[in-house]
Amino acid sequence: MIRVSRCFATGLLSAFLLLQGCNSTPSLEKQLLGTWAWHNGGSVIQWTFLSNHTYLGELVGDGGGPMPIGKWRIEGHDLVIEFRERTVAPAKTVSHLHIVTLEGDVLIANSGTMQLVYKRVK
Repeated sequence: MIRVSRCFATGLLSAFLLLQGCNSTPSLEKQLLGTWAWHNGGSVIQWTFLSNHTYLGELVGDGGGPMPIGKWRIEGHDLVIEFRERTVAPAKTVSHLHIVTLEGDVLIANSGTMQLVYKRVK
């Protein structure tokens, strides 16, 4: 009886440690939080993803200013963005970006027609 209990306890502890190891890997959501910049010709587009699943967009540089705001979520390896114009009666547009790579300060995503490379703003 004691052997079974020790074996069970050892197995349970091993499973717990294994699960803890899996949970220590940051999720895509946590890795995405913060501000990201995409250089598009002479301008820079910045997206700030907040932990409450809202985001802010901004065009930086000449002719810059606020861009759409909205909500975001992760579905599998897709970043789903609901754009809302900053107007009284906002129009809603949904965009899907397939996340190819999200490592450290680099986010590479496919929009369907082009590959976008974002760098984290520090």
